[in-house]
Amino acid sequence: MRRGIEIFAKITRIYFSNRMNYALPFSLNLKFISFLGFILCYNIVCLAQNSNITISNNATSGGSWNTLTAGTYTFVPSANNATVNVADIYSYLYNNTSHVTINTACASCTQAGQVDINYAVTGDVSVSYPRTFTINANGDINVNQSISLACSTNSFINESSHSISLNSSTGGINILALVTTQRITGNVNSPLATNGRTSGSITLSAPLGTIYSSAAGVLRSDGMKNGTNSNYDTKAGAISITAKGVRLLGAVSAVTRSTPTIYSGNITVSTSEVSVTSGGGVNDGISGLISGKNFTKSGVGSLKISSTTANDWVGTTIISEGTLQLGTATTIPSASAINLNGGDLNDAGLNVTFASLHLSNNSSITTGSTTHTLTFNTPGTFATGKILTIKGWTGSGETTALSKNGAVAMNSNDFITATGALQNVVLGGLNKYGKVLYGLSGTVTNTSSQIFIKGTALTSAQLSQIQFLNSATNGYYTTVQKASPSFEIVPGVSK
Repeated sequence: MRRGIEIFAKITRIYFSNRMNYALPFSLNLKFISFLGFILCYNIVCLAQNSNITISNNATSGGSWNTLTAGTYTFVPSANNATVNVADIYSYLYNNTSHVTINTACASCTQAGQVDINYAVTGDVSVSYPRTFTINANGDINVNQSISLACSTNSFINESSHSISLNSSTGGINILALVTTQRITGNVNSPLATNGRTSGSITLSAPLGTIYSSAAGVLRSDGMKNGTNSNYDTKAGAISITAKGVRLLGAVSAVTRSTPTIYSGNITVSTSEVSVTSGGGVNDGISGLISGKNFTKSGVGSLKISSTTANDWVGTTIISEGTLQLGTATTIPSASAINLNGGDLNDAGLNVTFASLHLSNNSSITTGSTTHTLTFNTPGTFATGKILTIKGWTGSGETTALSKNGAVAMNSNDFITATGALQNVVLGGLNKYGKVLYGLSGTVTNTSSQIFIKGTALTSAQLSQIQFLNSATNGYYTTVQKASPSFEIVPGVSK
């Protein structure tokens, strides 16, 4: 059902019986020309010059392999509905120690360029020749059967394993089976620090579509498990995911037992869809378990991560662009440092604690509207001149103000305001420098969102790099940190 919806949405999937105009989502009216149900050209530019390719155990047909690129066997289709036999892929990776690339582009073809993997793909490593298996499709890539590279007893187990790269230029990637570069159990006889062996990387790219995985569609680049000594396990490969939106139900795993904080693989997810969806939408996020070293969110879009089992990457959480939205309180491991490098952390109103807060570029934190606390156990490094903006904050403000007697008081029936009026609350009062305290509009309580940066007091320079935003007035406020043991940060005065 999902594939049918995508076919309806993509211009390369809709076949017409005559000339007609079609309004694209980006407001361009283009004329399509078709013949016998196949799209040929629009506005003199050829459109669907691709072949749909099935990877199976049937004989290769509808195209041929070439070696125009040194060290690479490339399948080039020459007819619609081409077939690639999995034995070819295995042979070129293993016997010919070559990279393998499958392209859907075909000047004489009239299809969308969809690739269906309908038979398990394997690829063992021959001596020290790890290579890359690549699919470059115009349309969807459907992984209906597993891709398991270097996973049989034929592999030269004491070497690094092959990598996988799946790329769709206009469609999505649907992963319904295991995709792995993890090698079988071996007996590497030296520590990882000296043997340097690593599992291959996994790269998925669908910049205009959704990358989807079922619960069975696990992405795994874990290090090889040594049969006798876990300290001799190999390094895990990196996993990189780029898409307009993601909906990953399967696990994403890049771990090793050998010094995992150093040798586990980094995981990067880049999205461009700014809205988070739900219930089977195009950008529901990642609900599968995420395991690895560092986790990076990049791309201008929003990403929600919401595994019901605590994610357990062991390194830093880096938000370089867009928004990383929490779906559960265990979305980000509590031992992880948060590095804000240009993006936004949305805590979704959950009670969460992280190891430390680092500021590398202008960034923001958006707090949810429910009563909750956001805690960082220690302050980290703040890059000079970079600003952290706190959005959506509704917590308590400064607790002392100037009384009519000129004293700084915490409790008084005679706090003085900028108009000379007396009041019995700090809100709207003056500090000793004549600045109006806090000033956020609306009801302010002590039981809403609170942010704590503990361990040690922030320096005056660090405090000057944090500001609070009142979205109702678009006004900005300085930051004050309460004394130990609280270390809560609150708005100070209007900037």
